[in-house]
Amino acid sequence: MKRYRKQSLFIVMLVCALFVVAACNNKSDETTSTAKKEASNDTTRIVTDSVGREVEIPTTPQRVIVDWDLGHVLAVGVVPVATTTKVMGYGEFLVDYYKGQEIVDLGDEGAVSLETATNLKPDLIITYGEENVEQYEKIAPTIVFSAHVYDNVEAEITAMGEFLNHQEDAKNFIADYKARAQAAADKIKAVIPEGITFSLFTLSDKHISVIPGGTSGGEAMYNLLKLTAPASI
Repeated sequence: MKRYRKQSLFIVMLVCALFVVAACNNKSDETTSTAKKEASNDTTRIVTDSVGREVEIPTTPQRVIVDWDLGHVLAVGVVPVATTTKVMGYGEFLVDYYKGQEIVDLGDEGAVSLETATNLKPDLIITYGEENVEQYEKIAPTIVFSAHVYDNVEAEITAMGEFLNHQEDAKNFIADYKARAQAAADKIKAVIPEGITFSLFTLSDKHISVIPGGTSGGEAMYNLLKLTAPASI
């Protein structure tokens, strides 16, 4: 009888021990799973780009390629590893923002060198056109950035700061940008007579185009510097 009781007690203890071990294993698995999930969340995040696409990108991208909006990327303190030929030439005035750091020329924006882009091992590509996404996504996560969907320059810079996780740099740039714009507006106002209006045109061999506010130089002239356009414009 005593022997039977001892055997029964031993079996009960053994079963309890198995439950404890199983519980510990489950807890360990849950902890490991949670740790992996948190680690994943630390390294990537989901953003919604300018055309409404949800894209998983690095939390803080380190090697960025941008095929058009170079100025916006530089404004938030990020020097991309590459951009396109036209942007490099058109944005020559931006050199001071990346002096001493190399930005690779990928070629024309309509026919970039995908081989060069791949060899640069980017962790994020920022493109101006949704039609470019399919080819770029074979290289790295790709977001579409379109300045036209934002109401003003401040909103554009804020959005880029969010995409690149450089929110503080975006805020600092906007503050400096506004201060410089106000200083320029005050300087102009001090020397221009009251009631003067301003027109802005682009000229070609056969056409004259009027530039309104909210686009190209009109954004700077009318929206930023607060100059007055003629009623016809």
